[in-house]
Amino acid sequence: MKKWMYGIAMAAMLLLTGCGGVEPEKRAYPLAVSFDLTKDRLQVIYAMANLAVSTGQGKGKEDTGGQQTLRLSGENMEEIMEKYNRTQEYYLDLGHLQAVILGENLLKDQEAYDYILDYLEKNPVVGETAALFRSEDPEEVMKLNGGEMESLGTYLTGIYENRPAGEKRQMVTLRQAYRRRHEKKEPPKMPLLTAGEKYPEISA
Repeated sequence: MKKWMYGIAMAAMLLLTGCGGVEPEKRAYPLAVSFDLTKDRLQVIYAMANLAVSTGQGKGKEDTGGQQTLRLSGENMEEIMEKYNRTQEYYLDLGHLQAVILGENLLKDQEAYDYILDYLEKNPVVGETAALFRSEDPEEVMKLNGGEMESLGTYLTGIYENRPAGEKRQMVTLRQAYRRRHEKKEPPKMPLLTAGEKYPEISA
């Protein structure tokens, strides 16, 4: 786990390198991302915006085989970003991220949880209003992206935002997680996501 802390600054630099000079059509836009631990390695899955038809965007070697998703794993985010930059032709733009899903294995590891929050908070393009969820199987949830719903990230935020005032549910955000961490409090209670046949199911 300590190896991960070394990679925070480097990973952020890799994400931002050349950002200003990259044309929009040469960027990949994840609208949702999941983080989890598998066999003591960090696994990250990006749920891309559904731009494959209009841009001809291909899939990476570590694609989950689902819909518009890219799965990468490594010791830390620095290694994961090195893999991304080595295998993907499009610049990874997290500026439109709408939902973050944390796996239960990661949530059980305080150091891993702190590491991911550090990584997200120190990345200036990641908005603090992104919705935050937990899942026992993030990979299955992420596979739903681009299937019946065009975007997993848009779908998840829409469940909370696109309702009449009296029917809206309270959305947990990255900002709340950052605040509670700085105050040395337990993580906020995140809604639980499970993979349904076509859509994710949300429960308390």
